[in-house]
This record gives sequence, structure tokens and C-alpha cells, in this order.
Amino acid sequence: MIAALGAFDGFHKGHQALLKEARRLSDFSGERWGVVTLTPHPQLLFSPKSPALLFTEQERRRLARFLSVPQYVRIPFTRETADLSPSEFLDVQLAPCGIKGIVVGNDFRFGKGRSGNVLFLEQESRRRGWFFTALEQIRLGGKPVSSTRVRRVLLEGNLTETAELLGYPFFVSGPVVHGDGRGRTLGFPTANVAVPAMKLLPPNGVYAGVVFLDGKRHVAAVNIGTNPTFPGARARRFEVHILECDADLYDRVLSVFLLQHLRAERHFSGPAELVARVKEDVAMARHVMALLSPEEDSVLERLSGDKNLLVQERCTVSVE
Repeated sequence: MIAALGAFDGFHKGHQALLKEARRLSDFSGERWGVVTLTPHPQLLFSPKSPALLFTEQERRRLARFLSVPQYVRIPFTRETADLSPSEFLDVQLAPCGIKGIVVGNDFRFGKGRSGNVLFLEQESRRRGWFFTALEQIRLGGKPVSSTRVRRVLLEGNLTETAELLGYPFFVSGPVVHGDGRGRTLGFPTANVAVPAMKLLPPNGVYAGVVFLDGKRHVAAVNIGTNPTFPGARARRFEVHILECDADLYDRVLSVFLLQHLRAERHFSGPAELVARVKEDVAMARHVMALLSPEEDSVLERLSGDKNLLVQERCTVSVE
């Protein structure tokens, strides 16, 4: 197996360059190729209270399908795994997977205390007879593309640049749960999506989005926030008003693609002022959808799909 190796929080354009190189080596060598990644993300082990991940494990699998990754190998990341030396990591975790080549970014570090680097990996690959490539970071706008940069831009609410760095729109997936039911009484029913605690979200506010239901695309107006117009303290919520939809969505898992920030969250004088502004939000969301290019439409449709992906847990094959 030619393995693109990394934590892969996001499969951004820098990661996609690794996939392209792994595919090239696969074509050259005749070996299969895929992704080898750590789960959960190392950041959750060392900073478990930090909700700083772009995508959940289920979302990463969706992205792997979207990017036509044929195999997805998940290495359980535990304290024991973190304490392995670089050599032990290669022997215990990689070699049993039938590795024939490795592709990494040139800043890749691994093993106990992050003591293994690209030079060590190149030397070990040569000794073991593996193909090896370390790629320079992709740059956009004169700056390297990295998960850290994507997180920063997302937290600024810049969904356009976030999509440019990722190569696809940022999205949120989760089950629909019961809320206050207030939206329906106001004429704008919302689906309350339960977002995992470790999932990073853009700032509170209203966003134009897209939801696919039963193969049909729907415009969505998304509110992230605490509904400050109404009295009482409440936790941050992710609420989605889906246009032209009257389906019962409770307990269904929705994937909501965020396209553009429309406005900041604000306190309104009362329900009447809020409803008037929501009508404007909905009109703006429709406008954003109407401006999508055919290429952007195609990306959204492919992201909403669910192609087969060969998943390996500790190199024991299972098909999902």
C-alpha cells in the first residue's frame, strides 16, 4: 500500500496534494494506495477540552469518499501509541498494513515527543525498500495551506476563504433533536442539529447554506447562537431553516453546507422585528444559492453522496 500519512483534519488542499502523489506512485508501482490516519485526532488526546477540530471522524470519512480515496486505514491513537518511538511506530502500526510507500508533508513529525521527522522517515523507507515522498506545503495567497490556517479563517467567519483552502464548502453533520419549537410558531420552523462538542464552528450569526434531503437540494438559512431576543440563558445552538421542506426530520442526520456569512447575531426588540429580519435572511440565502457556479453545484452534489469506501481498523478490513 502507498500510504498518504497524516492526521488529516480537513483534507484541505495541502492534504489533497498528498493524495495526488500517493495516487501517482500507485499508478507507477502498481501498488494499491490510500490514507493512513490517526483516530481520534492527536489533539483530542493531548487537549481533550479544546473543541478545535474542523471535522468529526464521520465527516472525515465522507471527505475521503468525496476525494475518491480507495482505502482508509485508521490507527487508534492512545497513550500507548503516543509513547512509541519512531521505529516502533513504523514496526507496530505501519508495517503490518503492507506498506510499500509513504507520502507526507515536509513538516511531518511522529513518534514519542514528535521525535521522528522527514529525514528519519526517508532513511527508514530506503532501508525497508519503501517508496518515499515528502512534499512542500501548498501555498495560496502567498501563505501555506494548513489546518491551523483553515481554523483561523473559519473562526473569523470567512467562509469564502475557508472553502478556497479546503477545496469544498465547510459543513456540519449531526442528528436533528428537539428544540423550543419557537421557530414554527413564528412561521420559520428550524431543525436543531446536535453538533459534537469537539467540532469547530464559525462565529455566532446567520449563514446561507445548503441541505440535501432524499437527493434533493434545499436552500437553508442557518442560525448559530443563543437566540438573545428571547429571555433566559441557553446554550449555543445550530438551527437550520430549510426552505420548501415539511418532512419530519427528528433523529435524522443532516449535513449542512455553509456558503456565506449573512449577518452577526443580534438582539431584536421582539418577535415582529425578528420575523421581518428572518424574511430578509431567507431572501439573501436564496440569492447566494442562485449565484453558485455549475462547478460549485457539482462539488456540493458529490459531497452529499455516499460512495463505497474500504475502511481498515488496525489493518483488519471492513467495508462500510
